[in-house]
Amino acid sequence: MKCQICSTFYSLTIALMLSHLCKVHVHDPDFFVRCDVPGCQRTFRNVNTYKSHLRRTHREVDLHDEQVLAVDDAMDIAEHVDDSEGTDVEMIDLATENVNQSDEENLYDRLEDRNEANKRLNALYLLSTKESNLLTQKALDGIVDGTTALVRNTVELVKRGVQNRLDSAGIDFDAVPGLEDLFAEGHEISNPFSHVATKHKQAAFYAENFGLVVSCCHFIKLLSSSIFIR
Repeated sequence: MKCQICSTFYSLTIALMLSHLCKVHVHDPDFFVRCDVPGCQRTFRNVNTYKSHLRRTHREVDLHDEQVLAVDDAMDIAEHVDDSEGTDVEMIDLATENVNQSDEENLYDRLEDRNEANKRLNALYLLSTKESNLLTQKALDGIVDGTTALVRNTVELVKRGVQNRLDSAGIDFDAVPGLEDLFAEGHEISNPFSHVATKHKQAAFYAENFGLVVSCCHFIKLLSSSIFIR
């Protein structure tokens, strides 16, 4: 879902969106949002009032659960897609997608799920940036390269920090399974847009992950509407 105020921030959970509202828009004079919990139509002009509403009215809702938004997101995409233009659109039932979140799910699986969710969020950010700013593919490539360089520098700093902390604790960095691979330059963490680095990869990613098969023109229309589904 996208921020209802700035329309440039995207989140996979209500909790993350609430954090954004508190940090970025808490003092906005024109603050106005509708509750993001599916089925709730309450609107708020103050972020603290909205926060209290979530805590009191929706205390049974896991605000950190990405699945909470799945039903409404599927409905949003259905409302925005206009079949009258003759565009072939293939939909999958995202609302009833069976996602295993049992207590037996191990930490590795949870991290993998988060990684896949981040890939979807990164894809939407990149594509939305291109369309909202009318960027050429060359300009978008520059954003990909520049952002990737920044991410790699940050990952390298984090790696050095981890090494220092482990050394202080008398633990050999290389002796910890998986750490070297995690911080490697070729790892997905250091390459946030590798899955959507080209125009063809972008189209393929949306078709595979969002269940949309559309023409180029309609694809741009969807992006300009800032539609996001899981």
